[in-house]
Amino acid sequence: MSNQLRLITRKRIKIHEKFIRNQVKENPKRYWQYVNNKRQAKSTVSNLYKAGTNKKEFYESDIENATALGKQFYSVFTIDTNEPCDVEQISDADSKLSIDFSKEVILEKINFLKENISPGTDEVSVRILKELAEELAPCLSIIFQNSYNTSKIPNSWKDANISAIFKKGDRHEAEN
Repeated sequence: MSNQLRLITRKRIKIHEKFIRNQVKENPKRYWQYVNNKRQAKSTVSNLYKAGTNKKEFYESDIENATALGKQFYSVFTIDTNEPCDVEQISDADSKLSIDFSKEVILEKINFLKENISPGTDEVSVRILKELAEELAPCLSIIFQNSYNTSKIPNSWKDANISAIFKKGDRHEAEN
């Protein structure tokens, strides 16, 4: 009996989601309300031990916790020198490597993107990329080709949203 009820409930939810998805262009507000209601609340970072206190004292503010996490992240990541890579160091076998940045390839890659992933630091969703793919592909093709030819990546591509995710061990240690 409970299995039947679960199946019926799941079918009704799918029908409801399909209805909302089909109405997204006419009623985007309803779509985003539904999406936001389904999002899980983000967990907060627990108070961290103060450095050098032998796990006896905690930081008291979010700013102090963020600073401790920032120092931890800084200690484990490499610093970008902003120097272009030396294309001459590539071996002869690899030097024949050519990458196709044509409009068609870019379109194919955009259409292959999963729509359920979060936007990056640019806050552009995959749905928008897909809707504007025809207009964006030629521009992206030029940008990618120039970046490849000059061995330089725009600084904005190096930005990232970093969030602390607890793995294992003591939750109050920044290392975990």
